[in-house]
Amino acid sequence: MFAPRPMTLRSALRRFAPYLSGFRWRLAAASVFGLVAMVCDILAIAVFADIIDHAVVGGHVDLLLRSGVGWLLIAMVGLVAGWVSRMIATTTAERVVLRLRDDLYGHIQRLGAPMRARFGTGDLVARLTADTEEVEYLISTGILRGAIAAVSAVGFGLAAFLVNWRLALLAVVMVPVLAGISSGVGRLVRRASRAERAHNGHLTALLTEGVEHAEAIAADNQSDRHRTVAHGIGDRLRRARVRATAAGETYAGLTTMVEMVGVLGVLAVGVWQISTGQLTFGGLISVVGFLGYVFPQLRDLGELVVAITSATASAERIAGVLDTRVPVGDPLPDPLAPDPLRGALRLREVTLRNPGMAAPVVDRADLEIREGEVVAITGVSGAGKSTLASALSRLIDPVHGSISIGDVDLRAVPVRTVRDSVALLPQRSAILAGTVAENIAFGRPEATEDEIRAATALAGADDVVAGLPRGYRTDLTTGGGSLSGGQRQRIALARAMLRDTPILVLDEPTTGVDDGHVTALTSVLRGMSGARTVLVITHDSRLLCGVDRVLRLIDGQFVDGTAMRVRRLPGEAVRVG
Repeated sequence: MFAPRPMTLRSALRRFAPYLSGFRWRLAAASVFGLVAMVCDILAIAVFADIIDHAVVGGHVDLLLRSGVGWLLIAMVGLVAGWVSRMIATTTAERVVLRLRDDLYGHIQRLGAPMRARFGTGDLVARLTADTEEVEYLISTGILRGAIAAVSAVGFGLAAFLVNWRLALLAVVMVPVLAGISSGVGRLVRRASRAERAHNGHLTALLTEGVEHAEAIAADNQSDRHRTVAHGIGDRLRRARVRATAAGETYAGLTTMVEMVGVLGVLAVGVWQISTGQLTFGGLISVVGFLGYVFPQLRDLGELVVAITSATASAERIAGVLDTRVPVGDPLPDPLAPDPLRGALRLREVTLRNPGMAAPVVDRADLEIREGEVVAITGVSGAGKSTLASALSRLIDPVHGSISIGDVDLRAVPVRTVRDSVALLPQRSAILAGTVAENIAFGRPEATEDEIRAATALAGADDVVAGLPRGYRTDLTTGGGSLSGGQRQRIALARAMLRDTPILVLDEPTTGVDDGHVTALTSVLRGMSGARTVLVITHDSRLLCGVDRVLRLIDGQFVDGTAMRVRRLPGEAVRVG
């Protein structure tokens, strides 16, 4: 978990303002309609005061009817303008959230598994959901509301001054009091919000982990301890939220008291002025009406300051992800490259290092695999085999040397081109929410039903699908909880087969499968010899008889491992490493 770098309001606005690009005219339109609504409110109050002084007090019914119609029309225009302003602001806000979330999600996808693990899945989900909405409020909705509130406060205040400057001046005295309350409470809310965002991210990550690995936690008899840890983090989150709520409610209570004192003061002086003939009853109503709008606008400004201050905590968390460097990137400018790449796979003095580790696992190694060759790579755990698989699909890049297909360096072409050329079946099979057919076709959504069935048969998974309740239409949950490990592995292998890329990398493809499937997979590997280049990363000697060549990764170098082919009895597995 990374501690976010503190940001000021100014730095947060500067960092995320580009996400408003193309939407500023919408915000301007919302502001204009908001100002129209404000002007209508001012006119409505003025007309109402005139009705009181001339129609009600004077008893002129005809004047009441004429002025009443005008008053209603002005109010209706104000209501429509306010509705349009809010709708434009809302639709713009959702577009900004969508743009920010898309950018953040794309960056998270490019970070690589080790870096995502350091943040935590649940915490990243919290940043993608709640934090993006908070940042939108910071740079869009909050600023718009603040601008409208500030202009409205000035507008209603000026209107009150024009009616009776003495009463208006009395209300102005309350402004610095409200500002002081807002500033003091804002500091408390900022501290509480930072703690709340951090604890919420930790709790989401822990609960995600607990649900995903509930069986393993129970098998280790640690369910109670895991719940205790979750309770502790949840309790800290509760306290942080209580502190933030207490600060907000304190602000609301104090500002309400200040407003009440201000209104009582205005009423007291206004009644005295009426008694001395300096002010009419309608004039007092209009001043109180104007100030009745001024005080809520000032209160809204204070609340906005508190809310925006709170949102800087979310800005810090999102910036912490966006500022994390991705391990691989596309070259600039975009090159003209064949798609997909074909030819021999070559490593020239390649050094590979696991993210966050200092020592290399592959050290200035050379390797050439001919096009159409099926090669097994073995080695002890931690030798760098899976790191090599990640490098071949450009999940990471070499720290030294080059990896090429044909004569094309993988770093010289877009990442998409590389992944259209190399299909990777990782150790942990990824089963997504959807049908079996959708899972198999995930890498090629345009694949036909016949192509899906052919790839399934090639992967030896047709019997798995046949045994499911609805065959290819069977719904699977995320992670494939209803499937065995071997079934998940075979469906994932069918997905890799369907992609039909020139190069196929299988990382421990026999994990969790029975001897019969290994035999079928061995036959599949033999059948692919000459048709596509295949790298099989494995500890399982049962696969070695199905490959053209065996290499062993020792001390960062590739050495011939042909002698590791062994004869064995049916059903006997020999672990190599």
